[in-house]
Amino acid sequence: GLLVKRGEEVTMNASLKENDTSYSVDVTAQNNSLQAVSMGKLGVRFKDQDGNVIAENALVDSLSLTGEQEKTIPTVNISKSVLAGTPVSVDIFKVPQGSSAYTVTFSVSEAAGESCATKQLMTDENGKLSSLPTASKENYTFDAWYTAASGGTKIDADKEYTADSTVY
Repeated sequence: GLLVKRGEEVTMNASLKENDTSYSVDVTAQNNSLQAVSMGKLGVRFKDQDGNVIAENALVDSLSLTGEQEKTIPTVNISKSVLAGTPVSVDIFKVPQGSSAYTVTFSVSEAAGESCATKQLMTDENGKLSSLPTASKENYTFDAWYTAASGGTKIDADKEYTADSTVY
């Protein structure tokens, strides 16, 4: 279950399904208390067989449940092209209240032999990422992520995002 403020417990059940070009996640939320619960914004975290996060995505902007209510959240789809690996599990997480969480996409040229285990992450309530993933290419050393594919500004984990963004 996912514990929310004031001790009310909400059970979240997520089902991961593979389609031809994407993965979908079906989620139900069950309020196990008699009190109404407002959970706010939720995200979904896709993990590979080793438990590594390979993508994060927004799930729902706001979720409120009345006492002992069960609610189905609209299906979330993520394209296979966005994922660096095969997700085998998903976690649902609460985005901090008052947060403007944004999705940061890490772009690599797979055709040129580049890879990155994490393709998307969501920022925290301050518009920042807790860390940056590392990209790789055989016989090369990863330098950094940049704001543009060519000639962009080098970024680090202190960068504050104000919108959904792609880094290269």
